Amino acid sequence: MHRERAEGPKPENKLRPPGDSGQKGEEMTYQHICCYPLINDVDPDKVDTLVQSILSNGWQGPPILVYGDTLLTGSHRLAALHKIANNPDTCGAGVLWEDIAEDVTDIVNAAIMRKAEELGIEPWDVDLDYSDIGWILDGTRYERYKDDIREW
Repeated sequence: MHRERAEGPKPENKLRPPGDSGQKGEEMTYQHICCYPLINDVDPDKVDTLVQSILSNGWQGPPILVYGDTLLTGSHRLAALHKIANNPDTCGAGVLWEDIAEDVTDIVNAAIMRKAEELGIEPWDVDLDYSDIGWILDGTRYERYKDDIREW
């Protein structure tokens, strides 16, 4: 089904190229994502708990997922990594150089295209709600983390 577009400026295309990290579909370190903005507010107590857990146990659980140059998950975990990196006593922690994030841009773009086709709309008209990403990651290797990802 084809819809005619109303007059006016073309909306922003929601499909994104993979981030400039050169890490498309690959694992990324804190250094690759340290400048990405957090996508939601964080609870300082949860961040402090994560800092202690990361320093004591290393990286546990799912990777932080990124879409282009935007976090898809992981605001609390990235905030915890910021605290570790900015503390003179912990800034040399090995976790800052471990693979802790993955670029899922191709997966998100494919999900947007499927949803647009299913709804008979243009890809830029698909609402990408970052608080509800299960439909994007269902059937991917990240599904094993669905109980650990609040946004699922």
